[in-house]
Amino acid sequence: MLMNNKRTHRVTPSLTSRKRQKGASSLEYLMLAAVIIAILVTVSTDNAISDKITATFDSLFSDVQSAANGG
Repeated sequence: MLMNNKRTHRVTPSLTSRKRQKGASSLEYLMLAAVIIAILVTVSTDNAISDKITATFDSLFSDVQSAANGG
C-alpha cells in the first residue's frame, strides 16, 4: 500500500513582496494622477473643448433649476 507523503505548503508572501505591491500601488496612483492632470491641462488650454464642457454644464444646471422650480 503506497501512501502519499507529500506535504502541502502554504505560500505566504514575504515582507519584501508586500513592499513591492505597495510600491506598485503607489506607482499606479501616480500614473493615474498624471493622466488626470494631462487631461485637465488639455481641456483648459483647448477653447473648443472648454466651451463645449461649459455649455453642457450650463444646460445641465439650468435644467435642474427649472425642474426644481416646478417647470
